[in-house]
Amino acid sequence: MTDTARGALFALTSFAIFASFGCVAKLLIIAACRSAPAVVVALMQVSQLPLEAVYGAIFFSETPDGMAVVLTGLPRPLAKARRAG
Repeated sequence: MTDTARGALFALTSFAIFASFGCVAKLLIIAACRSAPAVVVALMQVSQLPLEAVYGAIFFSETPDGMAVVLTGLPRPLAKARRAG
């Protein structure tokens, strides 16, 4: 097997593994939406984008710009949850 073929096989295998993790994650989110109260699920849904930004910074050395931080909208639901709780 040549180095090019080996690299392509590695890339395809990596893609399949990450795609399967994504599918399992979405299935778990659907299960959570069916079984948990809406308040809990909504907070989890809203927190996905900031967590993805953190994962991007840790694993891929990507830093979000100011607009990405503003568009997450996380401070607003957190303030509502504190007032409700």
